[in-house]
Amino acid sequence: HDCQGNPDGTTFIVTNTYVEQDQSAQNEIHNILFNKLVDLQTALDIADSPFMGIDSNGCIDEWNTAMEGLSNMRKGEAMGQSLESLIFSTERLKSDWRQES
Repeated sequence: HDCQGNPDGTTFIVTNTYVEQDQSAQNEIHNILFNKLVDLQTALDIADSPFMGIDSNGCIDEWNTAMEGLSNMRKGEAMGQSLESLIFSTERLKSDWRQES
């Protein structure tokens, strides 16, 4: 081993070209993943089935159009609320009960 830890004494040189190529590859991968995420978001938004996402804290982080129709709650109202408070909200239960009466 040499001082740089290479068994055959070969010195590896990283050039600006390599770094630029690496950054270019990372950018391409980022763009591909971002486009897939946009496609998935679009599919969820237009799905006929109600869908909501919940993060690890129990807060709503996704709410599609079908869920808006089912719950009578707009996405902006639901986002960030805890699922527990949404389900067991006294005002919400009263409102739902009045609509059924």
